[in-house]
Amino acid sequence: MKRFISYDTYTAYSIFAILCGCESIVIPDDGISEEQWYPSEEDRYGIAYGFDRIDWAASTRELQISRAITEHERTIATVDKFAKSAIDFFIFFIIKIKLNSYSIKF
Repeated sequence: MKRFISYDTYTAYSIFAILCGCESIVIPDDGISEEQWYPSEEDRYGIAYGFDRIDWAASTRELQISRAITEHERTIATVDKFAKSAIDFFIFFIIKIKLNSYSIKF
């Protein structure tokens, strides 16, 4: 596939298409400018809002890929932090129950 065209202006598939190496084109909503669609230019990287923005999208494609990688790394770090907190909590809880079974109070 060379080109992904979407009529859904907010689908995550537009980003997935970029990550797969496709041109990502969103068909603009009537009466909605590019700036109204996504006020932050960073959110538009790699996505052509209409066929006349394909060159711009191509020139910012790598920026969107970098954003996706950074977001993925941030997500992994957040999940890791949660997992460690949950493990610490439940280990403490299990130890407390075990000690209480020996009549040792905290």
